[in-house]
Amino acid sequence: YYAMQEMTSDYIIFLEKDFMADYTLGKEHFMKELLAGVSLLESGAWIIRLRSRTQQGCDSFKICGKGANWGARHGPARKKNHWSFYCDNFNSLPNAENMVAQCLDVPKYRCHTSYDTNWSLNAVMVKREVMLNSEPKGGSVPFPHRTLANFGLSTYDAQDGFERLMIEKDWGQYKIPVCISVDGIFYHAEVDG
Repeated sequence: YYAMQEMTSDYIIFLEKDFMADYTLGKEHFMKELLAGVSLLESGAWIIRLRSRTQQGCDSFKICGKGANWGARHGPARKKNHWSFYCDNFNSLPNAENMVAQCLDVPKYRCHTSYDTNWSLNAVMVKREVMLNSEPKGGSVPFPHRTLANFGLSTYDAQDGFERLMIEKDWGQYKIPVCISVDGIFYHAEVDG
């Protein structure tokens, strides 16, 4: 939070310590992915997931519709649905046209909302101004602490506090715009054993 307030960068990439760049990709590939992410942030997305090329966060995530809960009414039950949006047949999911769209073809990005995803810092890019000043709307109650940055500040003392509380408070009801890079530019490599 405090770093965000002090920095002058318009865009910030958050990486957990177990993500590293795929050094086999060329500079041009990186630039295309990052510039595409910036263009989506400028078009209204709040969060750009830059996905691991080797694992989708951790072994507990379900892939390609397995374990998805498309009929659930609340975000906590739908929090892992977005892993199916990486699949080639994403548009065959029930009601897909109302949940996810291919928003860019090259590089390939798909966009959806927080209704079908958990919060994670597993490689995301955000616009600093939006995190600090924009208030999610549309929920049954006002968004806790008004902004995502303020909400993060309120949970600074718990390692998983932000992610856990985002699910408990059902950030899905605010339908925050999220886009995912289908191919990604990072590797997930567990560093703590």
